[in-house]
Amino acid sequence: MSNQQTAFNVISNLVADFIANEYNSSRQIDQLVYKLYGLTEQEMEIVEKNLE
Repeated sequence: MSNQQTAFNVISNLVADFIANEYNSSRQIDQLVYKLYGLTEQEMEIVEKNLE
């Protein structure tokens, strides 16, 4: 494997990890906001469906 390919693989993995962490952080924030506003499970589902 060339150095260029190795570097590409490392960068690709870093980007994938960053995206996964960003998604998880966003989900955690969403859950905290839902709790703050006292949303029920049903209300959370409605909000989530409207975000898609």
